Amino acid sequence: MADIKNFRFHDLRHTVATRLVEKVIDLVVVKEILGHSKIDTTMRYAHAVPKRKLDAIAVLNSYAAVCKRTFSLGRKNS
Repeated sequence: MADIKNFRFHDLRHTVATRLVEKVIDLVVVKEILGHSKIDTTMRYAHAVPKRKLDAIAVLNSYAAVCKRTFSLGRKNS
């Protein structure tokens, strides 16, 4: 067994919240699982996941590409 000092079961809440967010579980669902009444509390437990940030940026970039094509097509028709 690991020799961890001052460990409390409550300490696992951060791990659980972060692991669920990593698996793309909606933050509201995480809030309900953890039993929080306010989403702000859950947000303190669910740490940002770098891969999810990159995924979000990729989504924004795909929208930018669509907008660029749309505006380019509009200019050709003018």
